[in-house]
Amino acid sequence: MTRTPDVPGQAGVANRLFEEAVAAHGRMSLSDAERLYRMVLRLAPGHPEALNNLGALRERAGDATEAERCYRAALQRAPDYVDARYNLGLLLHGNRRFAEAEDCYRRVIEAVPSHAAAHVYLAGLMQETDRVADAEWSYRHAMSLDPDDAVAHLGLGLLFVATGRDSEGEACLRDALRLAPDLKDACGALGALLHRQQRYTEAEACYRHVLELDPGSVEVLNNLGRLLHDAGRLIEAERYLREALAAAPERTPTAFNLSLVLLAMGRYEEGWALYEARYGESTYWGDDAHCHVRPALRFPEWRGQPLAGKSMVVWAEQGLGDCVQFARYLPLLKAKGASRLTLVCPRTLCRLLQTLEGVDECVPDDDASHLAEHDYACMLMSLPLHTGTTLATLPADVPYLRVSHAQAARWRRRVSVGGFRVGLVWA
Repeated sequence: MTRTPDVPGQAGVANRLFEEAVAAHGRMSLSDAERLYRMVLRLAPGHPEALNNLGALRERAGDATEAERCYRAALQRAPDYVDARYNLGLLLHGNRRFAEAEDCYRRVIEAVPSHAAAHVYLAGLMQETDRVADAEWSYRHAMSLDPDDAVAHLGLGLLFVATGRDSEGEACLRDALRLAPDLKDACGALGALLHRQQRYTEAEACYRHVLELDPGSVEVLNNLGRLLHDAGRLIEAERYLREALAAAPERTPTAFNLSLVLLAMGRYEEGWALYEARYGESTYWGDDAHCHVRPALRFPEWRGQPLAGKSMVVWAEQGLGDCVQFARYLPLLKAKGASRLTLVCPRTLCRLLQTLEGVDECVPDDDASHLAEHDYACMLMSLPLHTGTTLATLPADVPYLRVSHAQAARWRRRVSVGGFRVGLVWA
């Protein structure tokens, strides 16, 4: 639909300019297209199509405010303009204005019940707002309207994976790729699913296909690096993680992933320094973001300063096994002259870790708010960095944990009784 300009006699000029703008837009001459759309709007300020298309250009340029203004102006002139309503919904959805976006999608569907794309994005919105059953129904309805809509298959596949229905998710993702072999999001998602299932060869093929389509994809460079690490191909893993980090230095999970590779290679100096990224703020941590929030240290952070005559508290972190393994560093702090050394750890480990040489007190982590004042504080797994650990200086005195003679005698009596014996080992 092309609107007649408000000024008589200018209709032909505005129409020709609009056609030129659409042609420029189609061949991706975006600056020319924007200039021409604005010329149309000077002649016909309420031209809905020019407003809608200009909104799309401004949205592409990252100007969400003007894009929204354009879409709303188009709808003010033409309330039944479905494309403008749909585009406004996408914009609002992308800015997490879910209620407004949902209203747009539903009004589009009311006007055009067969609008499969609106059903797809409504489904995605409902998934984001934890309405899984409704989202699944909308994806399936979209697929009934357009069985060849690869994005609908992708969306349903992502929903299944997110809700633990991996086999159904894999089938949907493969259907999406059958319909659109170069759909990067489907290929990347399938790679991530296969990676999680330790199907490394298939996952690697998916990641590499995405990189063929988009060589600069930081997300996939990072994921391929992680996969290669998991597969024991450390040199290749380092290469891809460094490439990802060079492209996006602010991406702290990539720095953390690289640290794990370097530590596995015994390159402690750089590895432990990068390992500090484990508590860096980032929107990229994903489902385990809660594992990367550092406890609030109430005292000045110890970074290797002299400890003679100083008191220090060390916070245990991560799993019980990590606490036990890295507890070997605590005697080093007392050897550096710390006058008092306190360890905050899970309550279940207090009795064991209290036997460490040099530890004056073990405080359960659920009682840590009552700690007395200390000169310094440090996270347990930052100790290798701040003590300058190398392979040659790794604390190797064993045993560094002990049990009382009474406890040993008690357990000796229990395991000496006849019967089937099972040994447990942390690995």
